[in-house]
Amino acid sequence: MSYRYVISENTNDFTTIRRNFRYRSMEENETEVSHSSIEKMKKTPLTKLIIVSKNNPQKLSLIKNEFTKLKNWKYVSDKEFVHKILLEDKSQLIIINQKKSTLDQLLATIE
Repeated sequence: MSYRYVISENTNDFTTIRRNFRYRSMEENETEVSHSSIEKMKKTPLTKLIIVSKNNPQKLSLIKNEFTKLKNWKYVSDKEFVHKILLEDKSQLIIINQKKSTLDQLLATIE
């Protein structure tokens, strides 16, 4: 994840990501999971990481509607998960649904 675009409403997550993935050539960060932040994210060819930790059902629905590759995606908003998919622009989209685990624990499950 040396080229990354991260959206998280918890600013501490940015520090955690930098600690786990130290080397970075380019990094963008947003603190709001919204239509406008996702639109901005979609315009970049960077690895896209979205961390959902608040209002999970609404935020996951928004993410699903914003990315056409996710139209058939099935998820359970009450369960923690890490979902990774290759987008049309050949960048990775990683969605983390965080409930009780730490971000470090969830990042460790990314393959």
